[in-house]
Amino acid sequence: MTLEERVFEQKRFILDKLVKYGFHKIASEYLYETDFMDGDFHAIIIISEKGIITGKVVDVMNEEEYAQLRMENLNGCLYQECKKRI
Repeated sequence: MTLEERVFEQKRFILDKLVKYGFHKIASEYLYETDFMDGDFHAIIIISEKGIITGKVVDVMNEEEYAQLRMENLNGCLYQECKKRI
């Protein structure tokens, strides 16, 4: 199960309400971006009209995707913060 699937497994998407939450409709996708942990990380979430979720978290200081979030059995502080903020 991907990080996105774990974070959103209990969620149901109502596409009409995504814009109210802060998503931007771009072509056939909905994009949401936010900074968290005092601006150290930047989350990017994309939801297709079919409900397929992709995303990534960028370490702002290094300008690289934070790959540790893709590790299996992740349940640490950053994961919990991602889940809470998104």
